[in-house]
Amino acid sequence: MGGPAAKPQVPRSVYFESANATHEGEERPMNTLPTKKPGDPDVNTIPTWRELAERFRNLVKDFLKEGKELERELEPKLLPALKRFKLEIEKLIAKLEQRAK
Repeated sequence: MGGPAAKPQVPRSVYFESANATHEGEERPMNTLPTKKPGDPDVNTIPTWRELAERFRNLVKDFLKEGKELERELEPKLLPALKRFKLEIEKLIAKLEQRAK
């Protein structure tokens, strides 16, 4: 009677396991693949050469279009720097020509 009061024993698993956890020795099948939606194209169909050529042509068009847009964006920023660079190169060429004489 003089000893400490006994605490009720709670199973340790209550604290350390989450809901729906896979227990030791238990296997669960995993489905990591997304479900196919009705509008998704069938990936297993082989495109024709014509379709491939059309896709390639569209990619090249998009690439060229984005390149031109990028050029238009960068030109105002790069032009002054390129002009300064050109002047520096011309100065160096002039110095080298002076040395050669």
